[in-house]
Amino acid sequence: MVKRKVDVLSLTMMSTGRDVEIVIPILYYCEKVLGLSTFSGSGVDGRYWLNKINPKLLLVPNSVGDNNYIKVVKYAAKRNIPVLSLTSEGDFDEKKIHEMVWGINKDKIMYEDLTLQWSERSRKLTFKYYPELTDKIGVSGGVGFDRYKIYKFMSRDKFIKKYKKDYKKIICIAGWGFDQLFGDLFEMDKESILKIYGEEQIKNFKEDRLLVNKILKKLIQNNKDILFILKYHPGMYKIKKNTEFVDLYKYNNIIEIQHEENIADCICGSDFLIAYESTSAMEAWLLDKQTFLINPTITNFPRSDISKGSPIFKKYEECQKAIDNFYTVGKIPWFEEKDEIRKEIIKNIIEWDDGKNHIRVGKIIKEFLEKTRNRKIKKTNLINYLKHYIIHIIFEKTRFITKYSFISKIPIKKLRVLKYCHEIYYHNRFEALKIKYYLYLDIFYDKRHIN
Repeated sequence: MVKRKVDVLSLTMMSTGRDVEIVIPILYYCEKVLGLSTFSGSGVDGRYWLNKINPKLLLVPNSVGDNNYIKVVKYAAKRNIPVLSLTSEGDFDEKKIHEMVWGINKDKIMYEDLTLQWSERSRKLTFKYYPELTDKIGVSGGVGFDRYKIYKFMSRDKFIKKYKKDYKKIICIAGWGFDQLFGDLFEMDKESILKIYGEEQIKNFKEDRLLVNKILKKLIQNNKDILFILKYHPGMYKIKKNTEFVDLYKYNNIIEIQHEENIADCICGSDFLIAYESTSAMEAWLLDKQTFLINPTITNFPRSDISKGSPIFKKYEECQKAIDNFYTVGKIPWFEEKDEIRKEIIKNIIEWDDGKNHIRVGKIIKEFLEKTRNRKIKKTNLINYLKHYIIHIIFEKTRFITKYSFISKIPIKKLRVLKYCHEIYYHNRFEALKIKYYLYLDIFYDKRHIN
């Protein structure tokens, strides 16, 4: 019989950001309310942790968006270890339903025992095309959005002090994944990208990238009294030349942020948010911030309904007028008129915005563990054990490569990827964030008498 050392093993690819924001409150509920033991690690060497820990449950923030998640979930299923997957990108669109359900899982097999989606709307949409998944999908609400009811984020004063800037006006610009349309990143996911958008639309996106860049450049140049926070898309792989922020680094009134801060801190530290297309617009609404989008040529491409909640401007002049209007009367033109639309969007996308979606997941975990407690875990063979142990050792002992920037330019893809994995995951950083968020969760639970 295989000895189980931990109740819940949580694996993430990053030690900060979206996926971590999803799992931390769930781990809190598991530990503080359910009294379960938990362990958190990186998805890179996740199969090693499965072999070492033999958890009663594997918890992942998603099972389709990263090859490491897919591999570790598949491996856990092979060993008969129960798997619960959450959903990182849960704003399902019928035009992209196949890609939303399967992501980069080319097998198109749901290896996990259960996936929790954000909303009933998304679940019904999934069942419409995949009725055979009825027993595999539940609804949790958008867990990652709980943080807007629980945590305190960085204030404007702390933000500008941290980055040694002195501005009274601050605008956050959320980046879109334009870089996914170029080079290796495009080739890796070419089939699904073409299926969603088509060649003509991709051509339009590439043109829009340059046009958005010109508009942003002009806004930055002509508003020297405003600090612009350039928040890169979380999936951006350090090739800035393929983003809408190309060459904007040279201006004094900007700050570039990739993984150094989460989007909520960037939004809280600013007056309002601008984007080409971003689910972060909804995050801004939940933080009582206004938004507008810049779409220079077309607006009817496959996109989230979140875009319907913001005014859309095409030209520099319109954007400048909106900025002037905000700093004169406190309003972005046409934003207030969309208030009812935004309320409907929030309900359709994340189901509940009461900060308790992680509790819903916790209750599901409790039922899930009871249901699977008698499941027998299969032992791994020696070859597999040694293989994943070696991967773990390599990952553990090569952190030093992050000190050498030239490695990113070496034409050995695996070495570049290894360096990137180290840069986005550092366990001490995860634990520090966990301690910080647990303090906020203590207050949230005490005020609501949750136990």
